[in-house]
Amino acid sequence: MQVKILYDDVLYIEGVKQYVKIITAAGQTITLESIKKLEEQLPADQFMRLHKSYIVSLKKITAMGRKEISIGNKKIPVGKTYEEAWMKQMREL
Repeated sequence: MQVKILYDDVLYIEGVKQYVKIITAAGQTITLESIKKLEEQLPADQFMRLHKSYIVSLKKITAMGRKEISIGNKKIPVGKTYEEAWMKQMREL
């Protein structure tokens, strides 16, 4: 079954082994997809990969720091590999 999820509804995406969980305010959808492939398909001006297991919606960030961001009550770590790009993005937000 296919489920249509609008970019504006996505809070964050979490990679779990060969699956990804797409988290929205309404719940979550799990799909057999690689987080890398989703990262390539998502618009870079709206989403950013911050960790090997997380892609976040830049519009949904409620608090941010160098090592961690929050989307509501969910705290998402910023991985070392992504820290430099994140610091640059933080200055633009």
